[in-house]
Amino acid sequence: MAALTQDLRYAIRLLVRYPGFSLVAVLALALGIGSMTSTFSVANAYLLRPLPFSEPERLVHVWETNRRQGWSMLRVSLPNFLDYFETVLRRNPGGYLLGKRVCYADLSLFQMVEGLRYAFPRAMARLERGYPRVMALHDRAALRPRLATYLASSRRIPFNQQGIFRRYPELDPV
Repeated sequence: MAALTQDLRYAIRLLVRYPGFSLVAVLALALGIGSMTSTFSVANAYLLRPLPFSEPERLVHVWETNRRQGWSMLRVSLPNFLDYFETVLRRNPGGYLLGKRVCYADLSLFQMVEGLRYAFPRAMARLERGYPRVMALHDRAALRPRLATYLASSRRIPFNQQGIFRRYPELDPV
């Protein structure tokens, strides 16, 4: 124990004698500890803890593949995207994407339909008739009291050319 005390006194004397080195050492320790803490926090949140969903095995990732042309991509065509959700709604008797209650996926689909109607008004006007369940879910979501209040309020930022959804007339055929 005496040797440890002597080593600590010597270390403190050196740190006081060389303040520049001391500052660099303390900053390096702080950055190292901070980066390891944030890395562990991310790993803990995404890899170690279970997902915050009641049925995580039902989560999906939408991906489109064209075997004839030999490509696959994350971008999905608008009809295929709507087809996917129409199929999910047809198979689920509850009228919602995940059961008989509204969930975040339903509200996300509402927002997607709103954005697609803004970005591609002619294409959506043509396509909407072919996806009655998706449009019915959109309409049911819009009638939810809190969402309806928000949609009617001045807090709602309308779609515009600077936002996520923009109008693309050249991609919206007649």
